[in-house]
Amino acid sequence: MKKAVLLFITLGTMYCSLAQQIPARKSKPAHTKEEYLQKSKKLWTAAIVMVSVGGVMAITGLAMGLNESNGNGGSGDVSGVLFVGGCGLMLGSLGCSIPGTIFKKKAMSLSFKNEPASSLQRGMVFNKTVPSLSLKISL
Repeated sequence: MKKAVLLFITLGTMYCSLAQQIPARKSKPAHTKEEYLQKSKKLWTAAIVMVSVGGVMAITGLAMGLNESNGNGGSGDVSGVLFVGGCGLMLGSLGCSIPGTIFKKKAMSLSFKNEPASSLQRGMVFNKTVPSLSLKISL
């Protein structure tokens, strides 16, 4: 008798644990062509600003360092920090320009088309157009 009760409790526990529903995953919304182009534009703008500011910093640091080496005085620490910081900022702009290019390529490969589709209604076949998202993959 104890074995039968234990068996039913075990089976009931297993049934309840297997019958639980998994919460639905929140799917990411599909991005449109305009969203990808906007992201690309923002990233490219950030990359251009970073390269420009980094270039000005590096040139200023280099000029200060050359002025200091000629014996005109100045602080070597500031010129070194400006030069290294400017070079780092210019290299950091790659982190914005590469994803910007990727988003632009995605935007160019996405397009909406009205594709023909056949549907069966009341024993008859009808042709209608269905809006669809097409994605070009260049190999």
